[in-house]
Amino acid sequence: MDDNPSAFVEKRRTIVRAILENGETNQKGIRIEKEKSEEEKIMAQSVRMEREQEWKRRHTRIGYALLSVVILAFAFMFFGRATWITVPLGLVGVALLVSDVAKYRMRRSFLMESAAQKLLRWQLVYDIVNTSVLVVMVGGLLIFSRDNIYWAFAVVIWGIMTEVVSRRLNGALQAHDPMLRALELEEAR
Repeated sequence: MDDNPSAFVEKRRTIVRAILENGETNQKGIRIEKEKSEEEKIMAQSVRMEREQEWKRRHTRIGYALLSVVILAFAFMFFGRATWITVPLGLVGVALLVSDVAKYRMRRSFLMESAAQKLLRWQLVYDIVNTSVLVVMVGGLLIFSRDNIYWAFAVVIWGIMTEVVSRRLNGALQAHDPMLRALELEEAR
């Protein structure tokens, strides 16, 4: 027990305040949140579903823009130096990074489990590294027009590897979050 009587009194006041506000506390005197009503849970799920779908649509549009820039880069690469296309490539890369950070923030606000948040951090790091490496590789393909075939193979191999890693990370995250699993099943239909 504490020798400091004022700390003991303050702890008791905190417990009493929490009981008056919420009705329950744990052994340490920390307030336990009341269980959300079923209606609040359904509303939160529908808001989250809407945000996930909105993010997916935006990310898909950015992905198509990146794909078109990469295809243009490959096409221009064979006709001569096309270093000017690195500017749109960089802009699309920054848009992808912003989208990945927005996804992380949105999902973090809905997931409270520490293991799920740890997976989210790993997924954010993966997304940032993936986007950065892809933009650098395609930019290198455009700037250093020598050895184009090696750069092109590197981009393809990187794309295959990142797809495998992405599926594994998403599978692990879906194990912690049934909402993501439901979205994936809905998307598959």
